Amino acid sequence: MADLFQGPWSTFDIIVAAVIVVSAVMSLGRGLIREAFSVIAFFVGFLAAYYGVRLFEPALSSVLPEGWPDITAAVILVVVGFLLAYGLAAFLGGRLSKLINASPEIGLLDRLAGAAFGVLRGALAIVVFILLMQQVLPEDATPAFIANSRFFPYADAAADWIRETLPGFVERARETIEAPVSGQPT
Repeated sequence: MADLFQGPWSTFDIIVAAVIVVSAVMSLGRGLIREAFSVIAFFVGFLAAYYGVRLFEPALSSVLPEGWPDITAAVILVVVGFLLAYGLAAFLGGRLSKLINASPEIGLLDRLAGAAFGVLRGALAIVVFILLMQQVLPEDATPAFIANSRFFPYADAAADWIRETLPGFVERARETIEAPVSGQPT
């Protein structure tokens, strides 16, 4: 890890550092509670959109004018369901964050924990970028400015760990989400 700070950085190293610093500063300003509720709100919005389409698309399709594209009902339900659920969860998180930040001792701790969360989120964003890049590019086709960067070995090792630890994660998640609606066991 000490070699990160020895010698010149590549363009990719500067981008990685900027992503992590910006994420940490944003989270420092918002605090851990608000950041955690943002993540929770995103998943609540996703689930509301998914189940909204699964449960209400036939009913909404039947009341839409004939000749409208078949996807119209699904698009309406995804947008409305996501925005309503996300907005409500984010609002509740913001209110809770304000209550916590009213106390100077807890507020400082919340903000410092938020900065740590931001560092982790920034690092995860870089690892996800590496995972996506490796899915798109042929093997051993990583651009030189990325492959020769100081951060790449760490991000690549984390991407390998995720790939090995979570094989089939998307399929298992889809099965878990669909099981309550279809009544099929996971």
